[in-house]
Amino acid sequence: MQRKVPISRARVLLRARYGWPQETVPFNKVNFHEGDGYRTDAAGYVSMCWDIPLHAPHSWGGMSTMSLETDGWAYEIKPTELLPGDAIGLLGPGSVGPDGGTIVLFENWSGNDPDLGYAVCWLHLPDRGPGPMRRAIPFNKNTWHSYRFRDITD
Repeated sequence: MQRKVPISRARVLLRARYGWPQETVPFNKVNFHEGDGYRTDAAGYVSMCWDIPLHAPHSWGGMSTMSLETDGWAYEIKPTELLPGDAIGLLGPGSVGPDGGTIVLFENWSGNDPDLGYAVCWLHLPDRGPGPMRRAIPFNKNTWHSYRFRDITD
């Protein structure tokens, strides 16, 4: 299912910062955010940021870490190609976790230097407390993959 209009990187980051009140939403794979209907887990949060329609096929409060890739919403890119509004994580078949992995929204490299190995991201993960939150996280090119939303524009 195609979005009606592409979404800009700036709009994605605005949705990441203001879409849900920061550090107030408990992580849960089966609950939905009252304000917009997206699932309150990592893939639901990124689906909200990317404004993926809730009525898209295979959506249940947003895409899952499996369907983001298998349904063509996100495609893999090289880590050197990451731009604000892209994502890092583990998506699709064969990734870690019973539901296909995890995903966080990329904002920039810490110190604007990818060689430092830290990505500044917006995340909503089960082991970090209520989210979403903006944090610098270690980026291991051998563990994490880089993704781009198919409908994002510069």
